[in-house]
Amino acid sequence: MKSLIIALVVLCFACKNNTSDISKIENPKLEIKKPTDSITRTLPIGISKLMDKDFKLDTNDDEGSKEYKSIFDFYDTLLKSDSTKLYNKYSTLSYIPDKSFIEEKDKHPLLGDEENQTDLKTKPFNIVKILPKSGDFNVVIVSGTTPYNEYHSINRMELLTLNNKLEIIDEFNIYYAYASEISTKQKFFFIDKNYNIFIRYYFEKEEKPSYFSEVKKYKLSPNGKIINQ
Repeated sequence: MKSLIIALVVLCFACKNNTSDISKIENPKLEIKKPTDSITRTLPIGISKLMDKDFKLDTNDDEGSKEYKSIFDFYDTLLKSDSTKLYNKYSTLSYIPDKSFIEEKDKHPLLGDEENQTDLKTKPFNIVKILPKSGDFNVVIVSGTTPYNEYHSINRMELLTLNNKLEIIDEFNIYYAYASEISTKQKFFFIDKNYNIFIRYYFEKEEKPSYFSEVKKYKLSPNGKIINQ
C-alpha cells in the first residue's frame, strides 16, 4: 500500500513542477477545430464495475494491487490522452477552474473548503475527449492540474457542457487523484449512453484498510445542467 501512495505522490509532484504563472482567462469559451477519431468518443466511458455496490478491492493483496493498478492506469491514460498534442493540433480551451480546490456536489470534499486556496496559478485545461452531443449541447472532458499548495498538486478531469456558441453552461469534476505522504484519495467516474453519471471515491490511509465510498448518481438535464439523481 505504501508503494501505491508513494507512486501517486511522485506523480502529483511531477505535475506541480509543470505549473506556471498563467493569468486566468475571463469568460471561458471553447473552440473545436476539426475533431478526429482520436479525441471523439462514443458512450459509455469509464469502468462500470467500479460502480457495483458489491465491488471491493484489497490493495494489500497481490491480485487486488494489480487490479487497482489497472484501474488507475485506465483513468491516468485518459487524463493524459496526448493532451499536449491534442491541444496544439485540434482544439483550444480557454478554461481554468475558478478555484484550486474541488467543489463537490456531495459530501466528499477533497480536503476542506476555502482554506485550501493557493496563490499558485493554474494552466488552462486541455480537451481529452469530445463526447456525443446531448440535445442541443456539446459535451467534452477536459483535464489539467491545479496546485493544492506549494507541495502538492491535483490531477483532475472535468465534464463540461456547452451551448451552440460553445460557451460553458455547466462544469462538473468527475475525476481526481490526490496523494500525500500518508494517504490517497481518488474519484472515479462512469458515464453511460444516456448520460447518467456515476461517481465513486477510493480512500487509502497508511496502516488502515482501503475502502470505496457509496456510489453517487447524477444526470445531464435538458437545459445542459448536471444535477443529482
